[in-house]
Amino acid sequence: NMSTTSSGTAHASPDKRSPCTRGKTMRDFEEELSELKRENFDLKMRIYIMEEQQDLFQGVENIDEIYHINTSLKKEVEELRKQVSDKDDLILKAGDAMNLLVNKHKEEVSLIRVQAQQEVDSYKERLDILQQELLDFRDKSLMYSQHSKLDESSVMFTLPFTLSSENKSLEISNYEKIFLGLTSQVNELECELKEKNKQLEDAFKTIEKLNREVISLKEMENNLRSEIVSKGGTINLLENEMAEKDMDIQALQNRITAYETKVNEHAEKDQTAQEEQLLTDELQKLQLEKEQSNYQKLKSKYDSTRQQNDELSNQIVELHKKLNELQVELQNRGAINMDLHQQLEILKTRNTDLQEEARMLKVVSDGEMECGQPASTSAGGGTSRKLAQVTTQLQQVLQKLHHKELELVETKNEHLKNLVQLQKVIKQNKSLTKDIENMKVSMEQREHHANVELGRGEKLNNHWNALVNSLLFRN
Repeated sequence: NMSTTSSGTAHASPDKRSPCTRGKTMRDFEEELSELKRENFDLKMRIYIMEEQQDLFQGVENIDEIYHINTSLKKEVEELRKQVSDKDDLILKAGDAMNLLVNKHKEEVSLIRVQAQQEVDSYKERLDILQQELLDFRDKSLMYSQHSKLDESSVMFTLPFTLSSENKSLEISNYEKIFLGLTSQVNELECELKEKNKQLEDAFKTIEKLNREVISLKEMENNLRSEIVSKGGTINLLENEMAEKDMDIQALQNRITAYETKVNEHAEKDQTAQEEQLLTDELQKLQLEKEQSNYQKLKSKYDSTRQQNDELSNQIVELHKKLNELQVELQNRGAINMDLHQQLEILKTRNTDLQEEARMLKVVSDGEMECGQPASTSAGGGTSRKLAQVTTQLQQVLQKLHHKELELVETKNEHLKNLVQLQKVIKQNKSLTKDIENMKVSMEQREHHANVELGRGEKLNNHWNALVNSLLFRN
């Protein structure tokens, strides 16, 4: 660490390597002193950990097997980390693919908008041409009505035109019926659009509800993570306390060896049995009190941490249930959105049929204008008004369909966002369950270690009893 930091500072500021040009300031000395203190603390911690490991492995059998298990566990941890990184990469790739799909969908929607605007402009141009032709037709009919005084030959000449004008009036009445049918269809389409609006509002409300549930689940997840962090701190404290207890046991062993030497000295010097008995009683009392207090403390802390871990696991199970319910509801919302999309497609087909009928009416009116047959002014004015009404209704239907397409795109985007949030929540829940399982495994290992230490204490107690009995028998 010291070499890397010094080299990094050398590359970063070359002026520090030239003491002739520039001297070190107090800040530089303070930084070097803090780095040295940090390295000293790291070295002391490493020495302390190495001494603890040596103390732990002094009276342990099968050390090679323990080292082998440790290496295998490290390999498993590395494999799990690699799997986690691979899954993270897959999730990122899936997110990129979803973004590409969303962008493609936006491009398609913009293209459809441009095409719809072009169609509306073309319809407007056609309507303007049709209105101009109707005005010309009206002027011609007025000119024809001014020539009222005609001779017999002109009357005979205009007779077929009057018959054709009657036929035109019949055709106009038929057109009026067609217009009435078109207006009824437009009204039906407006009613259906109102129903679709209501369904879209309901869908938006459900999406807001799901968003609130996702936010609450995220809060629960953050709370669980904070609890796990606090439990990890308590576990570290327990580990430190166990290390302290190991040191206390080692100190007791040292005291026991010292007392053994004293007992041997007393035996060699032929001291009385009463003094030896008092010494051994004191040793046994100290050892048993220490071991019982340590065992009670470890057991109480272990029970409390185990109970808290069980509560965390129960909370995670409830969270999984809520997530499953949320996924089912999102699937139902997706089916409803598909339904709305199909109904909008039906509305589009009806709109195209209506536009086709309007085009046929225009073709018929163009045919009338080409024939040059005059008609009554009132009939021409009614036809122009109805065509204008149909065009305005068509424009309104196009605008409503455009609005509905925008709302459908927004609902799809919200649906995709909810799916992404669900994937994140599921991933975080998996990590939580994995952390809790690791905590359970570590607690089981600590429990096993505590049982081993208790067994060692019992062995030492039996050894002291045998030693005392042998001393009493010798005296």
